[in-house]
Amino acid sequence: MPRYESIRKIVTDLGYIEENHFRFERKIKSPVDGNYYPIHIHFLCDKCEPKVYEKATLQDSLNNGFT
Repeated sequence: MPRYESIRKIVTDLGYIEENHFRFERKIKSPVDGNYYPIHIHFLCDKCEPKVYEKATLQDSLNNGFT
């Protein structure tokens, strides 16, 4: 099992900034709208409820019969 320092180095080498010992952030530019959005990695966090997202509607040419 990798040690925390090895994992921390991999994450920071990928461009994430350490906010504290267990949370890292990186801003990613959206190819759709050009805005930057934060991506977080948490090594320790409270148990949280799963997020529920509404189903998106696809245009007919992409749907291929799926609902």
